[in-house]
This record gives sequence, C-alpha cells and structure tokens, in this order.
Amino acid sequence: MNTKKWRSFLYELEETQKPKFDPNLSLISENIFDSLDLTHLSESEIVLLMEGRKENVLKKYGNILGTDVVEELINFDEQYKLKHLGWMAKTLANEIRADEDAEINEKVEIITSAVSDFVRYKDLMKKKDVNMYSDVNELLDAIKEDVINRRIRKARKAREDGRHVSDQLYDSGQASVIYEDDQYFVIRPFTRDSSCYFGAKTSWCIAQEHNQMFAQYTEGEGKIFYFIKDDSKRPDDYNVKMSVEITMMNEDLSFDIIWDRHNNPIDVNGGASELAMALMDEFEMSHESADGIAAAIAEHAEMNPPENSGLADLEERINNGEFNGGFVSFNAYLESYDTPYLSLNAYIDFVMPIENQRMIELLDNDEFDHSEAEEAIWEELTENEELWELIEGDATISFSRDMLVDLNGCGAECVEVSINDNALDNEPAEYILNIKFTNVEDQDNSYITADNIHEAENFLEEMQEEWGERNELDLQEAFAEHIYRFIPQIAQEGAQEFRNLKQKFMTGTYELNDNVWYTVDDDTDENSDLNLMTQFKFSFTKEMLNWLFDGEEMRNASGNNVMKARRNRRDANTVLRAMLSPGMGTEKTGLLDRAIYNVYQNAVAFAQKQLKLDFGPDFNFEDDLVFPETPSSTNVHVSIEADDGEDGLVPYSANLRTTFSIYIPFHKSEAELSAIMNFFLFIRDNYDEISSYIYKYIGQYASKMTNMSQPRPDQILREDMYLDILDAQTFLKSIKKQLRKR
Repeated sequence: MNTKKWRSFLYELEETQKPKFDPNLSLISENIFDSLDLTHLSESEIVLLMEGRKENVLKKYGNILGTDVVEELINFDEQYKLKHLGWMAKTLANEIRADEDAEINEKVEIITSAVSDFVRYKDLMKKKDVNMYSDVNELLDAIKEDVINRRIRKARKAREDGRHVSDQLYDSGQASVIYEDDQYFVIRPFTRDSSCYFGAKTSWCIAQEHNQMFAQYTEGEGKIFYFIKDDSKRPDDYNVKMSVEITMMNEDLSFDIIWDRHNNPIDVNGGASELAMALMDEFEMSHESADGIAAAIAEHAEMNPPENSGLADLEERINNGEFNGGFVSFNAYLESYDTPYLSLNAYIDFVMPIENQRMIELLDNDEFDHSEAEEAIWEELTENEELWELIEGDATISFSRDMLVDLNGCGAECVEVSINDNALDNEPAEYILNIKFTNVEDQDNSYITADNIHEAENFLEEMQEEWGERNELDLQEAFAEHIYRFIPQIAQEGAQEFRNLKQKFMTGTYELNDNVWYTVDDDTDENSDLNLMTQFKFSFTKEMLNWLFDGEEMRNASGNNVMKARRNRRDANTVLRAMLSPGMGTEKTGLLDRAIYNVYQNAVAFAQKQLKLDFGPDFNFEDDLVFPETPSSTNVHVSIEADDGEDGLVPYSANLRTTFSIYIPFHKSEAELSAIMNFFLFIRDNYDEISSYIYKYIGQYASKMTNMSQPRPDQILREDMYLDILDAQTFLKSIKKQLRKR
C-alpha cells in the first residue's frame, strides 16, 4: 500500500494547487483516512477524495453488485462523505456471495438503515468505526446492546422507581397496561391524573396539570386515548411517546389521530391496519411491533369502547324520535371533525281543518283559486310579519317565531303551503290547510358542541312546547281566527267594514287638512288599500342648515358671501336621520309615541278632574278612554324640505319634515280598524299639542353626533312662539269627547 505517497499528496499540497484525480492512487484501503482529521481539507480536496472512494468501490464491487446498486449506495452515503461506502459494499457483496438468492434491494435497505442508526448513535457506541464490525448483524447487535438496551434498562428503572405511583393508578382503575414487549409499553388512561402521569414531558393538552381537556374529550366528546412509550428513544425524541386518539363512529371504532410527543398530529382515519401503517411510516416502528401494538389497542378498545358522548347520545335520542310530537319532529347529524359538532333541525308539519263555510262552499263548487290563496299565505309567512303578530297574540310561539320568519331566505324550499282534500275516495270532503317548515334551526347555535349542548336541549324543549301536542289546539284556533283574512277571495267578501271606512274618507266625513290626510292606491278599486298620513314641520336654524350641509363660506362671482354646500341633499338627509335615530326608538316612531303618551295622560287627568267637579268628589271615575296605540303598520320618513335654491349652496331656509304613514290593507278586522282610527283621529284632534311635544323632544333626544368633524349646534330648530306657549300651558283643553271609544 502506497501510504506514504498518499499522505504526502494530501498534507504537503499547496493551498492554491488544484489536484487532479490519479487512478493509480485509488486502489488502496481507504479506511486509513477515517482516523484522520479532514476538516482542514478544501472542498476540492474532499471532492477528490470522494471520487477516489467511488472509483475504488466501483472497480472492486461493480461486477458483483451491479453498477445500479453501487450507485444507490453512493447516493445514500454522500451525506456522510462516503465514509461508509466501502464497508457497505463489502458487507453487501459478502451477503450476496453467501446467499445468491437473496433479495438485494431488501439487503440494501437493511444495510443503509443500520448505517443511519450507527451515525445517529455513534457517540454512544463502544466501537465508533464502522469498519470494526464484520457484518451488518454485528453492527445491529452492537446498536441494540450499546444504545437501545441501555436506554430500555434506564427507562425500565425509572418506571420501576415510580412503581408506587403507577401501581396506585392501576389498582384504582385509573389506567391499564394493555401491551408490553422488550421495547414498547402501552397504557390506557381513564382519568386526568393517569393521563398527566403517563403523559408527562409531552405537550399534550390532556397531560397538563389541572387541565380540563381530558374530561371534555372523554366525557363530552366520547374520545379515548392510548399512550405508547418507546423505551429505546431519547427523552426529547418526537416518537418517545405517542398518543392514539380513538372515537366511535356508527358503532365502529375509528382510529383518528396519532399525536407525537410535541403534540403534532398524524392523521390515521381508519382501523387497526391503518394505525399499524402510520406507526411504521411515521414513527420508525418495526412491522412486528406496529402490528402487535395496533392489534392490542384494537382488542382492548373493543372490550372498553368509548362511551357515547353527550352529543352522540343526544343524536341517537333525537333520531329515535324521542322529542317528536304534535306538529314538530327533529333530525340530528353528528359531524366528526377535530371538534365534533351536532347539526340539529326541526320540521314543522302544521295541519288545520278548514271550517270557514264560505271557503268550503267555494272549494266544493271548484270556484276557489288554490294557487292564489296558497301564495298569499306563503307571502304572509315569509315576507310580512302581521300574521305572526296575530298568531303570537293567541298562541305561544315567541321562541320559534323569529326562526320561522328567517326561513324566507330559502323560499319555497323551506316553507310550503297547500290546501288539500284529505277525505278518502267516495267520502265527504275534508279540506285542510297544510303548512310545512323545513330546516328550522337556531341560527345563534347552529353548531352544537360539547360546550353548548344545553342550547340543543333548550331548542328541543322550546320547539316541543310551542309546536308539540300541548299547543296543537291553541295553534289551530289561532290560525283559524286570523288566516282567512289573508286569503284574497275570502277577505274581499268580508271587507265591508273596510269599504265603509274608506268611503267616509272619500266623501269628506272626516275633516282633514294639509297636515292630516289620506291616499288610496287605486280609486277605481273598492278594495284598494288605504293610507293615512300625518306630518310635522319645523324650521331649522341657519347654523343647523350649515352643519347639515357642511357649509363653507365663499365669495361668489358677484362678490357676495355665500355658503357652499360640501354635502349634497341626500347625504344631509342621512346625517339628519342618524342624528334623530336615538329619539325615534327601535320602532322608529319614538318621538310620536312620547308625544301622544303625554297628551293622553294630560287629557285623562283633566277629564278626571272635570268629572269630579261636575258630579262631586265621591264620583267614581271609570276610565273608558282608549289609549291611542301606534299601529304596527306605521312608517316614518324624515327629510329636509327646502325650496330649490342655487345649485351647490346651502339652502337659505328649510324645514325638518317628519311624515307618519299608516298602511291599511282591506283585510283588517273591525276591531283593528277601530284602533287605527282612534289613533289617527287623536292626532288630528290634538295635532298642535302633539306637535309641541315633538318640537321639544327633537332638541332633547337628538344625538350630539360627536363623531362628526364639526360639533353639532345646540339649537336645532328655530324658536316657535306658538309651540312654546302650548308647551308652557299648565293644562290642556278638554278632549274627553274626542278620546272616548269610537
């Protein structure tokens, strides 16, 4: 061996010299370099050395192993500067010579895997040079004895030292050992304490002191866990401990996830075979150990399955019909994701016998327009709320009402109305109204988890209370009382009271004026809807107009100072409505409501006083005065009323105009029409007094609008002497006659 020549070549080489490969130097035992410190070599020198190693191995073993196999060994060992290439090629060649039928690819995998472990554990090995091992079996045995068994002995000793704690957990039923071999140890924790003890030094949330997650997962979500301990691994290795998470899906075990020591998840989503495959592929576990552990876990889990979680139990109860009854039934589906949740829907199938004689007569004679009636009812259920308000007045539906109104987003798919004959063949007709609501759900709690399972229970209880058997009769009576007025053919025939009222307006029976008036949608249609209108106008101060229009003083072409409007009429109206919204109230009629209330209270007080003066102090006053309730169909429109001035300028003067309109459809009942007229005529007869209160309340309740760039003026409206006088009066004129029930 030309050792002297090689060493002279490497150590005496000038730094700037670029050495070239010399094949005459390659046929030597290259392991002589393994004991040398090569860190001082340049990159080109290392490349040269590696080229020599490749060439040497190819010449020695290429014919025996084949060029492809040698190249595979080279590709693997390049990460280690080919320090193990010669030993791997020699070892593989010896095994091929000893067994010509050996599967060479399998041998390559065993040898490269052994070298990887050797490099990994080299510092712990007694013999730190791979060339000191005669074959791969000796190397594997040395790794097992020097590293694996030593770690196992240390881990077993530590486990033995803690035996008094673990024995207590076993004896009290808090944990069970379900598998143990010469390397692995598998337990099933049943309590938080055992989870924390056996999951120590991991990042698992279920193994942290005082955690609430173990109970939530096992008791709330029906999960179970198995902890795998690899005694051969270092304490900080990712696979020294593994947690297998299992759930029960459709009466079958589902191996969902394996969590490594650092709490990183590996999805399994299968059975025992998928678990074994994941343990081999992701956690460096042998085929034999993986199969054994997966089988042991599966067998133990079958004998000790996850208890149905609260969600799973509730799903089963719902789908078994436990909560169904009356007009309502329920459906639930448990979705299994990282956080399982329950989808819960109610289905309402409401049936009402049709007992209106005129409607039955029309149906019997085939004179009834089914589609028109069904569409009209559908619109009332999905687009308007008047029918729901009437039903709620007679039956308990406060919990479900908003949910049913919200169904209009899915139209006919979620609400279906039909009028049918339920009689059997050759039997007298039995007409029914059938209304179906599908996919009714609580939008605020559409996903039910273990944390808010009580919301699902509340939903079931409330829906059963409102649409179940106990409320069936009340619901049928409420619908029967109010539904016919929304069926055009029936309502029009019964709308005589409405027509009489409208005729009074059209013939001037009611004395109206510019501030209190009416409109009719179609003068030629006696059933055309009626609109009652009233408005209140107040003049803005100059400062307020400048603020609303964001005025900026400028000089025009004539040299006069004018106020340029930096905000147009539409935007100024938007600002005005935002300013008045606090005073308007949630129903947008707040200013009017407050004014009417005060005028009414003053009137009642005055009437009581006057009657006692007339009939003596012992007179028992019976209040037959009817408070003028604001109709639900009242709409409000607030705007700036100004003459068309010069474009782009702040109006010289303008009014705040508030218009209240009451919509009266032809199907209103006599009682409803009476209440509306009581309200409307009260405004007509007490217009000035009401106006004075609204004038005062605008100043009191208007928002300060602190978010605007300029502060809002304190004085919004111009002084009105007449309204001020009315407001200052100590009593009101007698209005007893006007307040009496009409």
